[in-house]
Amino acid sequence: MAVAAPPAPPAKTHQLQGIRGLAALLVAVGHCLGLFATPVWFARLKDYSNGHAAVVMFFVLSGFVLTLSLRDRHDAPAEFYVKRLFRIYPAWTFACAVSLAYLALVHFRFPIDGGSDWWRGRFLPERFHPIYIAASFAGALAFLLPQGWTIFVELVASALMPLIAWTAMRRRGLFYGLAAVALILSLTIGVHTYYGLASYLIDFFLGAWLATPPSAFRKVIAAAEPWAIPSLVLAVAILIAFRNLVPASADLGKTGYNEGWVQGVEALCCVWILGVAVYGSRPLRWLDGKAITGLGEISYSFYLIHLPIMCLLANLVARLPMDPIWRSLTLLAVTLPPSLVASVLMYRWIERPGIALGRRLVGRLRRRTDPAAAQ
Repeated sequence: MAVAAPPAPPAKTHQLQGIRGLAALLVAVGHCLGLFATPVWFARLKDYSNGHAAVVMFFVLSGFVLTLSLRDRHDAPAEFYVKRLFRIYPAWTFACAVSLAYLALVHFRFPIDGGSDWWRGRFLPERFHPIYIAASFAGALAFLLPQGWTIFVELVASALMPLIAWTAMRRRGLFYGLAAVALILSLTIGVHTYYGLASYLIDFFLGAWLATPPSAFRKVIAAAEPWAIPSLVLAVAILIAFRNLVPASADLGKTGYNEGWVQGVEALCCVWILGVAVYGSRPLRWLDGKAITGLGEISYSFYLIHLPIMCLLANLVARLPMDPIWRSLTLLAVTLPPSLVASVLMYRWIERPGIALGRRLVGRLRRRTDPAAAQ
């Protein structure tokens, strides 16, 4: 049964830019503090930055924003795909090229001593091969950029988003049925799929649901208004701590990075945070600051480019006569400023032109398929 499209969320959805920017910053902090081998207590403390929860926030946000885009712009699937590819690939391709240059010119010639287990598992020399490099540029492998596994998940989910968004807006029963399938896959086989893909598809359904919520959810948000700030603090605390407090899985050793039920708890916290930010009547003015919204605008470039910059600087920091903890903190301090500058330049000269090119191609596609649009 078809249902009418729900009213648009309030205009303050621009505040979500700030949330995206903060999430990207958390990922960078985790990478910088995790590159060098440090005492167990420090490594454990670093885990509470929980960049994984930030990634889950990206996925839920993507489901939300892409559903709104498909509803408001009325793009045909082909038009949506063109825009999405030109949104993702220009910055991704550039960041992969920078990382490839780092590997070819620095990494294998001047190895970094004192790296953590996580670091030693990156950039394996046997994968420095045209096939693995090409797969990385395509977004199918996280060799050149370790955070690239999320790009693979985004690409697959983007292919499904027209269907997800259409059912969320027009065929609610079918939407809930597909979401149930995604949830079952997440809880059963998700952790065993390529890059945990099946674990995260439910996040995009949750984002689409948040963009088209039933009135009952809005009533819950309204009823919780007196406790909006405490509930946000609690949700953030769960995001920070939950994964690190869950007992290790018997068959996975440490709690599985892509384990469906663990990331599902994080996804629900993300839904609540975004729901309060978008539908709550109390404005979160601190998300309107120019610094935070500006960080949100460049967050995709920052998410990609900080890692090759970090790797290059780590090669210098590793040679300083410092304790590993101080090396980690120094690496964080020297990585963030140039990464932010590089992100601004990437956003201005690569991201925005790529987005504009995608829109122009969609315009041409529309003129070809609809002669009336050319008049």
